[in-house]
Amino acid sequence: MKSFLVLLVSFVVSLVTGLKCKPTLELSIKWNVDCSALNLSSAPLPELFHPVVVLNLSHNLFTHLENSHFSNWTEIIILDLSFNNIQNIDEHSFSGLTNLNELNLKHNKIEVLSTNITNHLPKLKILNLSSNKLKIIKDGVFQSVPQLLNLFLENNIDLGKTEENYINLNKSLKQGLYTLNISNISLAELPKSFFNCTNYLISLSIAHNPLKNIEELPSSLRYLNISGTLIESLPSGIFLKSDTLQKLSLEQMPLLRQIKANAFLGLYRLEELNIKDCPKLNFISENAFGSSIPKLQRVTLANTALTTLPKTFEPLFNKVNHLDLQGNPWICDGQISWISHINISSNLLDNLRCEDPPTARGITVVHYFQPRSLHPHSSLLRAAVVLALVAVLVGGVVGIIRRSAKQKTKAYCHLENIGLQDTSNKIPPLSEI
Repeated sequence: MKSFLVLLVSFVVSLVTGLKCKPTLELSIKWNVDCSALNLSSAPLPELFHPVVVLNLSHNLFTHLENSHFSNWTEIIILDLSFNNIQNIDEHSFSGLTNLNELNLKHNKIEVLSTNITNHLPKLKILNLSSNKLKIIKDGVFQSVPQLLNLFLENNIDLGKTEENYINLNKSLKQGLYTLNISNISLAELPKSFFNCTNYLISLSIAHNPLKNIEELPSSLRYLNISGTLIESLPSGIFLKSDTLQKLSLEQMPLLRQIKANAFLGLYRLEELNIKDCPKLNFISENAFGSSIPKLQRVTLANTALTTLPKTFEPLFNKVNHLDLQGNPWICDGQISWISHINISSNLLDNLRCEDPPTARGITVVHYFQPRSLHPHSSLLRAAVVLALVAVLVGGVVGIIRRSAKQKTKAYCHLENIGLQDTSNKIPPLSEI
């Protein structure tokens, strides 16, 4: 049996050598086939690898998917058509793909999400249409994919300009969608009924949209990304109904200025909070976290305009495993001295520096507030200072002694000279003797 499989593999590989696809034999004689970046404009013959469970046709030259394009690939579970130039998809292009779980069409030029894409895919669970040119979502497009769980529509900048699209998206949410990414679609306002009857949505990204406020969010969320929005203030209780939230991202928010009291109230299951690259954020209320966030493990509060933090954060920040406070213009006074006592990883200390007072500018916060007795080089410095003082004292004493001795020597010489002169006056000249 083994020899037969070896011969079979050798035969199939020899057939596809000219095509340059890369087949990989899986268990039960099923193939994963990589035909990416081969300048293909149509699918290879299915007879060459049968049955195929994964087919990668990314980075090719597809522009038009014709009817029954994949009709013979009935065993495919994952189909990757990303990074092509697909503009048109016929009504029965995906006919026959009755076992398909994942369809990747990102980075193409598709303008309409219609039933031409979703028809004939009863087991589809993941649909990726990010970075296309989508403008319209047709009615009924999600009815033929009742098992759809993950939908990625980010970076379709015209998609959020039509109200009808939200109505049709809401239908997919009602069917039980788990993940929805609608980042960067020019979404200016969330319709009030957009999340009605949404009981299963776990992950939501509405990042990089011109949203100025968020009034209502699904209570089932675990992961929320509102980075890059135009929100200026996080009001009290904004996440109060999202008590299952585990990760919250607020990054690159150009207008965010303040986080008010109880803004994070009720986030009892929050594990990770990312607030980063918000250049105008200069105030966080001392009661922003409410009473307690017992499961918080990772906090990033970096590259903002914050100059100080209330001491009420100390008990909370002391419990986290990862704390990043770098890139903020800290005023190193007594109000933030508590930061130097928190256990922060050494790799997150380099850019945690004082901005004010001027004498402290550029010094790390930890070193600035560290007692001199605990400074790693303090004993050496003290020893050097003591030795220098001793040297100065000894030098001074030696100098005094030398000056005193010199003065005495001069005095003796002077007296001796005087004595010699007196003696010479008393001795008569030789001529008189």
